Amino acid sequence: MNDAITYGDILDTACPLFVGARSKYEELYGGPCARPPAREVLTPEGNHVIRFRDPPGVQGTGAGSGGKYAAVGALLFWAGDEMAAAKVTCILPPAQRYICTAIVDDTIRRLTSP
Repeated sequence: MNDAITYGDILDTACPLFVGARSKYEELYGGPCARPPAREVLTPEGNHVIRFRDPPGVQGTGAGSGGKYAAVGALLFWAGDEMAAAKVTCILPPAQRYICTAIVDDTIRRLTSP
C-alpha cells in the first residue's frame, strides 16, 4: 500500500481521480495534474473511495500497472484540515484475482472503519 505523507504527495496521489484534490493541486502547482487513461475502469464508492482496474498493457493509477496482467486496487482520499490519501494495488494472474479482491476489500474496510 502506498501512503501519501506530505501535502504534495497527497495531492499528487489523489489528483487524477478526486476533483477536490485536483483543484488544490492546480492551485498549488499552477497547472493540471495527470488524468487517468481512457481504458482505466473507475468505480466510485462513496465520497472517499474510488476503485480502479488498469487492463493489461495500460499504465494507470495502479502501482506497477502496464504489464502482462491487470492491476486492480483503490484510491482513498479525505479532504479537510487533516487531508490524507492512500492507494492499494494488486497484480496477479487472472486465476488468482480473487486474492486481489480480498486484499483491496480488506484495505478499504480497515481505512474507512471508524
